[in-house]
Amino acid sequence: MGTCTQRIVALCLLLATCTAQEASKSVRATVYNIFRVPLNAVVVTVLLNNMSTATAFFWCAIMLAGAFIAAMLLNKIVMHTVAARKAEDLEDGSSLMAAREN
Repeated sequence: MGTCTQRIVALCLLLATCTAQEASKSVRATVYNIFRVPLNAVVVTVLLNNMSTATAFFWCAIMLAGAFIAAMLLNKIVMHTVAARKAEDLEDGSSLMAAREN
């Protein structure tokens, strides 16, 4: 069990380090605060409706699946946008090279 716990702690530290390198503190704090609101709404809903453990787990699994699908769609949109920008940059670069040669 100790090895599993050590791996989880190492993964959390790795994710925290990568996050710190990619986003500034103010941006990270804003994103965390935005995500805290729906999380608290889910917790309050579960607690106030006296759901059974199985029902709460079911709804959490449904929300997790929805989040996964949304993340995949967002990733597809972002990758498409990045590819389009790279293509534009390549076209601009080739037209600049042609203009320099003339």
